Amino acid sequence: MLFIRFSLVLILLSLSVNAQNKVFSSKECVDANFKFEITHPGKFFGLVKNTLLVKKSECEIEISYKKMFKKSWKVDICREPVHIKIKDKGSVTVVKRGKGCDGGNFKEDYCQELESILEVIQDDGLIFAKGKRENISDQHGQAYCTFLLVKKYLSKGKVFSSFSDKIDIFKGETVAKPSDNCDLPEKKKSVQQSLITREKKPMEAVELEKELNKEESF
Repeated sequence: MLFIRFSLVLILLSLSVNAQNKVFSSKECVDANFKFEITHPGKFFGLVKNTLLVKKSECEIEISYKKMFKKSWKVDICREPVHIKIKDKGSVTVVKRGKGCDGGNFKEDYCQELESILEVIQDDGLIFAKGKRENISDQHGQAYCTFLLVKKYLSKGKVFSSFSDKIDIFKGETVAKPSDNCDLPEKKKSVQQSLITREKKPMEAVELEKELNKEESF
């Protein structure tokens, strides 16, 4: 009897651990309802607080950000046309997605607002959120879910549906390798190239080059 009880406890613990380590699904993210607020010290020696408030009710997502002044964005990831409702300084405006934000279109109002939204979610959400990114019950998981949905809807023009099971919000989301954006400075590249070239020279050419350098120094 004691052995059976012990086995049941182990099974329950195992299920609990697996549930915590499991990444939330795309469907769970789309259907989720949550609200979280993140506040952290900002400029002026931390006297000004940066506050990010996100409310999600199925397809509707409201993102509010207060630094010096409050600004909020509303998106409905299940509604066409793809658009953003912006509330700033008491006025409400709507911007629609045109041809996208690639190439020379990034100066459009829509693209500038998209850049601001993603920047706020990353810098004030993902960086400061508590908990695990894979757990949608945690603040970090909710911020990550919000980031993926907003990015797919606004950047890619992907319109979601709460009635569809064929949803993949993780597709195309890869972690950049350190070498992707860490190119060597030009000076180091030239030095490195000269060393490679030098290694390829015959020893006689290297000795001759040394003698010429000595003569030029005189």
